[in-house]
Amino acid sequence: GESCCVVRNMKSIGIKDLAMHKRVYIISSTFGYGRPPRDGELLYSQVQLETMRCKENLEDLSIDDEEVKKPLAGTSVAIAALGSSAFRDFAKFGLNLTDELVSLGASTALKTTTVDAKNGKSEQKQMFQKWESAIVQMEKERQMKKERTMLPTTRRQPSKMIPSSKAA
Repeated sequence: GESCCVVRNMKSIGIKDLAMHKRVYIISSTFGYGRPPRDGELLYSQVQLETMRCKENLEDLSIDDEEVKKPLAGTSVAIAALGSSAFRDFAKFGLNLTDELVSLGASTALKTTTVDAKNGKSEQKQMFQKWESAIVQMEKERQMKKERTMLPTTRRQPSKMIPSSKAA
């Protein structure tokens, strides 16, 4: 079977785009004091606004969290949060984004992975490749499971009654 992967810059996606996919993998760095990169500002603002809106609706209606259909229900996310632990807000954007997406109903395919640049590019690359390998392995397993469910099952044909020849 064939797999398809769509790669997009965060500046060109919104919550509705995320909700259209069963699996979303995000790679992003943290800027300044735990903020998103410039290309992720609009998406993060939308996510935060939607999270506040959902919380307000729950409070206004005095209903439980489980009773509300959340916009990202059915979407699974995995985030690689890039940064340097030399800074106080190391990988804060990726960690916060995970929390916000989960509050909107997304499940986590993997625990958010922090990819630290503090100890050099080689170690950072290793950490990222570990996350990437976990994603590839999950996708392979998912594809194999899908292919197994699509295999034709061999069914035994029901026995047929064969009339005996008429006696002469």
